[in-house]
Amino acid sequence: LAQLPITVTHSGTDYAGAKTVVSLDRLHMDAGKLDDYNFSVMLIQADFTTLPTAGETVTISSVVYRILGTETDAADVGMRLDLGGRFQS
Repeated sequence: LAQLPITVTHSGTDYAGAKTVVSLDRLHMDAGKLDDYNFSVMLIQADFTTLPTAGETVTISSVVYRILGTETDAADVGMRLDLGGRFQS
């Protein structure tokens, strides 16, 4: 997580993560994500007491993003949040 560090705030708690981008091919498989997708964040799953879910929001650098989707790795250690454009209420 030290490569592209980023702080993600979810439900009032800050979490350390790393910014990444998912391939366009992968986003095409997930209907509806491509148009809204901005970037993804890799996080450590065990840091969370309640895991983020699609439709919720996170804050990064004072900007609120909508979670488009989540994915955990095969070992249930890491998780990826795919984030969409600024949250529209």
